Amino acid sequence: MLLIPDLGLDMSINTENQFEYAPFDIINYFHSELLKLYNDYDTVSEPLKGKDRRLRLILSNSKKKKKEIKNKLLSYPKAIKEVEIKRKLVGDETVDHIDSNFENDTIDNLQILSRSENARKDAIKVIRKSVKCSFCGKEFIPTRGQTRKLGVFCSRVCSGKYGKLLQYNKIEPAKKVKIIKVYYK
Repeated sequence: MLLIPDLGLDMSINTENQFEYAPFDIINYFHSELLKLYNDYDTVSEPLKGKDRRLRLILSNSKKKKKEIKNKLLSYPKAIKEVEIKRKLVGDETVDHIDSNFENDTIDNLQILSRSENARKDAIKVIRKSVKCSFCGKEFIPTRGQTRKLGVFCSRVCSGKYGKLLQYNKIEPAKKVKIIKVYYK
């Protein structure tokens, strides 16, 4: 199945439910515009689906000698966006799927972001739930440094006092406290 990007062309349907522009013309237009941007190449493959279910295009140059042919693998959403804006993306730019569904390659769903903005958008954030200190019983929200092998402590003071009492066998080891984390995007 060949996917055709919506390039903003007037694809009005006539009364016989046929496109005014044949899909072949749209594909040719897309390929010719893409090859204008990547002028070292002269052929574009159909979109190929990888193991990660993302679409890619292969750009190649059939006029070069066999030893010199170097194909270029290009992200299909990136190619669509580059043809739409009529320029290559520069170093820090990347194409992002607005709805986070990377199988939805419509132009309306694609946007250009910097790599850091895209990473920030896709990062999984964590909310930690409050727990009780293994020594004093004070309720607090733990940070990464407040979890120890012996328990969860609200401060280094509590951790030290607990360790000292445990070392002299004055208290029993506390039960391991499970820290509850809630993940969200």
